[in-house]
Amino acid sequence: AGGPSDDSAGGGADVSQEWGVVKASLRQQLLIPSVAHTGGIGNASWQTDVILRNPESVPVFVGFEFAPSGGSRSGDVTNGVLLLPGQIRVVPDVVRTVLHQESGFGSVFLDVSIGTSIEATSRTYTATTQGSFGMGVGAVELVTGALPGFPLTFASGLQGRGYRTNLVLADVSGRGARASLRLASQLPNRHPLPLALSAPAWGPMQLSAIESTWEDEGREAGSFILDATSGAVVPLLVSIDDRTNDPTYFPPDLSGSVERTIPAIVHTRGANGADFQSDLFLVNPSDQTHTVTLTMTPWDNVRAQQDLTLTFLPYESRTIKDVLGTLFARTGVAKLTVRNFWTGAGRSTDAVRATSRTYTTDSTGGTYGMLLPPLNAFQSVGPGEALTILGTIGGAGFRTNLALVELSPAWIVNNVPAASVRVEISDGQGVIRDAFDVAVPTAGGMQLNDLFRARGLGAGPEAALIRVTAITGQVAAYATLIDQLTNDSTYFAAVLAAR
Repeated sequence: AGGPSDDSAGGGADVSQEWGVVKASLRQQLLIPSVAHTGGIGNASWQTDVILRNPESVPVFVGFEFAPSGGSRSGDVTNGVLLLPGQIRVVPDVVRTVLHQESGFGSVFLDVSIGTSIEATSRTYTATTQGSFGMGVGAVELVTGALPGFPLTFASGLQGRGYRTNLVLADVSGRGARASLRLASQLPNRHPLPLALSAPAWGPMQLSAIESTWEDEGREAGSFILDATSGAVVPLLVSIDDRTNDPTYFPPDLSGSVERTIPAIVHTRGANGADFQSDLFLVNPSDQTHTVTLTMTPWDNVRAQQDLTLTFLPYESRTIKDVLGTLFARTGVAKLTVRNFWTGAGRSTDAVRATSRTYTTDSTGGTYGMLLPPLNAFQSVGPGEALTILGTIGGAGFRTNLALVELSPAWIVNNVPAASVRVEISDGQGVIRDAFDVAVPTAGGMQLNDLFRARGLGAGPEAALIRVTAITGQVAAYATLIDQLTNDSTYFAAVLAAR
């Protein structure tokens, strides 16, 4: 996978396949796979805000092409917004305000001129008088679409009773796409037939409430294995809690062919009385038995690192509730590294894959939270390199937390001082409003709570760019945008900064 060769924008968070054919494009072509302005189950009222950034020194017009669910892209790029040099812009309720649709849901293609580039992400949410519940969905480069022969997995495919799951499949080949969706059930010896899916040329299809497709298997937790059979597809999976209506977006799992690190798993008390925990989802997508080692490293005490080995049968799916508390009997926050153990059998692309969700539970038993996936190869930086985070917004109704994680192995902690990290906060005009250095524990991590207020920026810029530069150490980062009323959190990934 790759981006435009003359790209000024950062990127890499959308890369889920770091093996196989490397692709690139001279023209940046982006897709936000799911946007909405529509009602939903439980009196939900869904809408999508898009956040755009122009990293260029010249104005850039961003054309929006809508592809409704079941249909193709419009071909009309006259609808859009003009971004001034360095500008960050929040486009509220994009389906209604820019695409001029009274209601609808689907995908949106973002078009820019050759030689220019942008950065884009989105937040889809349902708002009530008690605040909002939502999820962040980043823009995806079309060249990262999955091709036949490169299966994708969703270890978190089905969350079990009390949740519903929707799958969006968008064709980015222009020829239409077909795919096969297989359920890896957590029930023993249950192997339901796969589903045949198809998406129109340059357009998405949505399969809602997938759990109803299968009987007993659909009511239990399980994982999905998605194989494109023609075309090229960008998938999006959303799990929604039936009680709170809180959605969690899950991108395809990263391959387990190399060691993967989830930057944070938690079992801890949060603001406003929340008790956060992390569930871990794993799946073995192959017909071979595989063994994985899970390494838990506490953020604040790396010497308390623990290893645990698990063996997975062919096509086994497993959900570990409150993984830090139940599997490691710890509280607090920790990194979790997943490492496949090879015996010579099978292919590395068949390795066990993992992802996680961090959430809290309300008085009704409903949950709200966010995904926290493993880092890919483009989401950590060494000395002199930088990450950027786009998507956090200011305002009295929100707060932003910034997590910084150092990825060195725990065994070097006695010989290496804490990592030094530079944090810069820029506003919607590209003006740096604050800059400071912070020490991050070697092999550990830390969270800067309510970042804007803590740094004297009040409720913060309307839209912000957070830049994290490693001075020393190997550093990863992510931000969470938290609704002050509901306490619901939205995850925004860091991407490799181009400059």
